[in-house]
Amino acid sequence: MKRIIFFYEHVNRELDSIRRIGEKLEKSKKFNVCIFSIVFEWCDAIRHARINGIDAVVFPWIYSDRDFALAKPFLDVNPKVAIINLHQEQTGSPFTDPLLLPHGDCAKNACHHFVWGDHFAGMLYDAGVQPGLVHITGSVRMDIGLERTLYETKKHLSEQFSLDPNKHWILYAEDRGWLYQFDKRKLSSLVKRGASESMLAEREKIFRRSLEETVRQINGLQKEFFDSFEFIYRPHPGTHAEGIENPYIRIISDHPISVWLRNIDLLLVWGSTTAFEGEIAGVPVLRHEGFENSVTYRAHGLDKFPVINNLNEITRGLIEEVALNERDTDIYKNFYGPCDGASVDRTEKAVKDAILYSCQMDKPIFCGSFRYRICRKRVFEIVSRIAVRLNLVQCLKRPRITYNLYDDLPYV
Repeated sequence: MKRIIFFYEHVNRELDSIRRIGEKLEKSKKFNVCIFSIVFEWCDAIRHARINGIDAVVFPWIYSDRDFALAKPFLDVNPKVAIINLHQEQTGSPFTDPLLLPHGDCAKNACHHFVWGDHFAGMLYDAGVQPGLVHITGSVRMDIGLERTLYETKKHLSEQFSLDPNKHWILYAEDRGWLYQFDKRKLSSLVKRGASESMLAEREKIFRRSLEETVRQINGLQKEFFDSFEFIYRPHPGTHAEGIENPYIRIISDHPISVWLRNIDLLLVWGSTTAFEGEIAGVPVLRHEGFENSVTYRAHGLDKFPVINNLNEITRGLIEEVALNERDTDIYKNFYGPCDGASVDRTEKAVKDAILYSCQMDKPIFCGSFRYRICRKRVFEIVSRIAVRLNLVQCLKRPRITYNLYDDLPYV
């Protein structure tokens, strides 16, 4: 029996799709699948591999050789173990495209790359990844989003969160929460991955001004607006909402985004690629640019969605108009692939192929910085467990990463 470890980062973003792949693999009775949090359970996964053996390890991302260091203990257990990069982020802007690509010999050609569609596959080829290591699978996350019967109904959601099912539901998918956590350490990390420091500063300025304007407009919505609408503000996974004081706004992070996309009447985005997921689900999508974004920093394809400058422009008539105009546009296909319900099958086959051909990859060469990366990771996981057990995370907001990813903790 082949043994596979899957890592996830964000529960609501990834866990459903990973479980689906694992269930598919285990049905054949030839695979044993275990799932761990890459942030909080990496050490547990190593112990599991040492005790039970390992044939493949699937990571949510490997951006650099420094990230690839996390695969080193598994290669010590089995030098022929298949290392797989799921690339949970594959849609970006002209500015972020280079940041989504792997940097370093190990990150490029010592692992297999699972991609959704031709757009990102072409970017990997251009970056120097060997074609035989790139597997086009489609997006399992998107396929699951198409399955209406798996999720909560509007009636269940309205009862759970005290939402009025007779109103139009608007969901604002936020993607700028990283601003609250952006510090010198993250700046340095992005610069090492090839980002321009001056462009990072410009991007931060634009995003910060736009977020401030969004919060101002949200707080300025009058009671009459909510006679017709429920307004749900959804922070990006791993971030928190700040500054929203309007008592009629519902800040909700619960459930995968697919659950909401099957029950809302309008999706609002600033720069979130959730716009494509909304399109797939048949939800009208509007870009909200109270402060205009730059083409350089706007995700590819978002310019094809209509834009409003003020939230007060939203009416039931506008929602109906957008729904009519966006019918059958299929903007998403270039970025997410076909979304035909077969991505789980293609991913299962790709995992099997990766295990079969793992020995053909270049043998990675590790250096001293890898040991430092691994040491820091071990210490962080131990400290996080202690802080959670003593209930210090919510009180002290430390460790900062643990606090920001509290909803993704596997042992809470």
